[in-house]
Amino acid sequence: MARWTEGRAARVLGGLIALGIAGTLLAGFLGHLHPALDSLSHFRMHLAVAAAVAATLLLALRHLSFGIALLVVAGTVVVLSWRGVAFEAPDQRLATLPPPGDRAIYRILHLNLRHNHPEPEKVLSLIGRTRPDILALTEVSDLWRERLEAIAHAYPYSIICPPPSRIGGVAILSRRPFEAGSEPDCHDRGALAIARVDLSGEPVNVAALHLGWPWPFNHPRAQARVSRQLAGLRGSGIVAGDFNAVPWSWTVRQLASESGFRVIEGVGPTWLFMRLPDWLRRRAGLPIDHILAKDGIVPHLIERRDDVGSDHLPVVMEFSVTRQTPRQQVQRAALFP
Repeated sequence: MARWTEGRAARVLGGLIALGIAGTLLAGFLGHLHPALDSLSHFRMHLAVAAAVAATLLLALRHLSFGIALLVVAGTVVVLSWRGVAFEAPDQRLATLPPPGDRAIYRILHLNLRHNHPEPEKVLSLIGRTRPDILALTEVSDLWRERLEAIAHAYPYSIICPPPSRIGGVAILSRRPFEAGSEPDCHDRGALAIARVDLSGEPVNVAALHLGWPWPFNHPRAQARVSRQLAGLRGSGIVAGDFNAVPWSWTVRQLASESGFRVIEGVGPTWLFMRLPDWLRRRAGLPIDHILAKDGIVPHLIERRDDVGSDHLPVVMEFSVTRQTPRQQVQRAALFP
């Protein structure tokens, strides 16, 4: 009798745990109803793994139908949410389209610098090795303003936004000149920088973005402001930054939809509490650093680079720019007046 009671108690407890995990997992799909639910979506993959473990426990306790159903739910979530998000090794390139034979290839590097980085030389070394045409940086603190002077000769065109807090603002540094007659500008209290970069005669809007933390912080309001600002950009464009949101979240999908940009898939996890090992970050971290593009931007590869001492991994994209015809430009303006 005691064994039966203990076994039944274990089954009930296992069922309740599984229901709690499944309920939390499914609630994350309702982010459009409230930002609190969207915050749950950021941990969807971790919850799916927890659901798979709970399902295995249920199967062991002979909750066959419930266990199988939970396994199916967990597997479906992984397939639907993880499309295009990479788990490849750090040195494996994630090609999206073959490079063109008649167009120049450019490179943009995004990195959350970590405002109090103890070894800035690691970041500067990465920039020297990678030689990107454009840098989109976040957490550019006073410490980093001084350090970036060391590469000012290589990146003479720049905008560094005043820091909205001690962690610093955002910055765009470029080897290529800004378009004649245009002026780079800072928005949203230094969390968004926009510059119009001249890439061999093709002007491209480049934005560096650092969204705040998700709900209950000011993430939803900031997302709405940024979406309106980006929607006003005409022509080709790239947005690179720390979104503090995963690609399947309502926040990222809504920002892309409202601004007319698309998320470039294939980056993978980029952030984890920095005291944990890098191999774990690449496999179990949160994919919150993104590059978005629109119109004439054609990506050829996107990849994470080596750890350089930040709690975020660097993200590099190589791309080319297609020339838009006047008709395409008019059609685009009609879509986003």
